[in-house]
Amino acid sequence: MVVLSVAFAVLFAFPNWLASALLSIVSILLLVALTTCVVYGRGHIRAFCIGAMFPAVLVAIVVACSFVVITFRTSWERNDQIIGGLDELSGGLRFASITGWLMAVAAGTISVLVSRRLTRGRDGG
Repeated sequence: MVVLSVAFAVLFAFPNWLASALLSIVSILLLVALTTCVVYGRGHIRAFCIGAMFPAVLVAIVVACSFVVITFRTSWERNDQIIGGLDELSGGLRFASITGWLMAVAAGTISVLVSRRLTRGRDGG
């Protein structure tokens, strides 16, 4: 319930620039968590994280490109309107983040299901 409350607050109640920044930071930290689980996890946890890594990397690329566009545009116009740039891109960043996280969960789940199917006869199960 707490996670859902925080998610709705970030998506709907926070200002656009703050929501974009928070979603971007969480998207990058998601990669850190998935990488750690791939290295140190075993079994189905590792399978889930390997499957979820691909959509998460795509989200991180979109987030990084968005920040490069904001940085380049503000340096080109010679002003300090980074918050304004985040406001303009916030809808796309919100959509990309949420879609990427949902795709990561779906891909991780598919990866676990395929892993279970392929290793069914090996462990006697």
